[in-house]
Amino acid sequence: MKTRQTPQLHTLVHVIALAAIVLGAQTANAQDAHASAWPQWLDEAMAREDLELRIRKVEIDDGRIQTRLAGKPAAEPQAIEGGWYLPRDIDTGTPLECWVFTSIIDPATMANTITEQSMAASAKLGGPLGERQLFFLDAGAINGTPYVALEWFYAVGEGNDKAVGLAKVRVAVLGDYSFACAHNLLGYRQTFALAFEHFVREAKIERRSATPYYEEITVQRVGDQPVGIAHSTFTLDADGDTKISTMETMLMPVDGATLKISDTWLFAWSRPDGTIINQRAARSENGELAMNLALDPLEDGGWSVSGNFRGKDIEYELDAAAPMSELGQFLTVRDLLDDTGRDSASLPLWLPSADPSQFMNAEVAIDAGGREQGFGQLTIGPIAILAQFEKNGSLRYGTMAAGAAKITQERIWVRGELF
Repeated sequence: MKTRQTPQLHTLVHVIALAAIVLGAQTANAQDAHASAWPQWLDEAMAREDLELRIRKVEIDDGRIQTRLAGKPAAEPQAIEGGWYLPRDIDTGTPLECWVFTSIIDPATMANTITEQSMAASAKLGGPLGERQLFFLDAGAINGTPYVALEWFYAVGEGNDKAVGLAKVRVAVLGDYSFACAHNLLGYRQTFALAFEHFVREAKIERRSATPYYEEITVQRVGDQPVGIAHSTFTLDADGDTKISTMETMLMPVDGATLKISDTWLFAWSRPDGTIINQRAARSENGELAMNLALDPLEDGGWSVSGNFRGKDIEYELDAAAPMSELGQFLTVRDLLDDTGRDSASLPLWLPSADPSQFMNAEVAIDAGGREQGFGQLTIGPIAILAQFEKNGSLRYGTMAAGAAKITQERIWVRGELF
């Protein structure tokens, strides 16, 4: 049996989990969070940039990690637990701080942690930490590397000594490594974004795991606001089975001063026909473990679910079924698109974030009038997703309504071939 000690996971319908979060939160658009009329001094401070910074080569870990960073070294790269710290002088009076972690981290959790630490450091110098306002939130990909970005306005001090800062943080996961940068100063937003892009885009690392034969990145949005990113990889093993893993990270604005943060790892082994061998699921929410589950087959043809869910140890036995992996979902949709005599099919799925105690049936239907363009609908219970599929069965674009909010999932990057 194929297992993995550290649970990770994948899911087909990332947008389903997003809908549940949106329905439980009154979302705010982070990119519209700034005041409509700033005082002149703040306008001037926020307009500061330095886009002519020299980009220098950086080597760490005896040359096993190479990249390029803006500015001059403020100190030699410092070995820290789990990675390296690289402070840079970019002539702003506040250093550009970057890190390389030699393992995969939870991007949303790490971005939030670095932001909190950055604001706390300012409070030690300037007085009590006061109001905060989410100014910018983004999720995307740099040359096939998923990243998240956060920017927070915050106040420190009291009375006439009160001051305003802007904490900017970005985190990316590249192969088996993770990259992060922070800059804590009003303005220099584009400067910081470009410095981080160079840091990630020009990174060269030693790959410690097999190269996937297929991978894709999708971004999730509520309205026009990006709130999450998902990266799925498909890798063959010596038996011809596929290891499917997905990192799904989400930063959901609840209001102007509050974020709901989650990082989900899904991991499954799939047979070539798309049926699951076994599956693992782990999820953290606001830095706390919310789910750590295993789905394994039983000798009688049934399945067992065991682990921790919402702080409780659980154990279930599920009826015999042949739940589909994400590979199986792609195969089913691909066959529907090719078979003009069949317009719909059922997809038995295990969706632990929704309900780990049962398999759920998703219904996929292809629009006969839009078959060539891959138009169709994906339905799970009361949730209906208008979809556009690729010829290989993967989801190119999906949209649905959650209350008054419009939720979309869009594939923004792909590499390799499925079949």
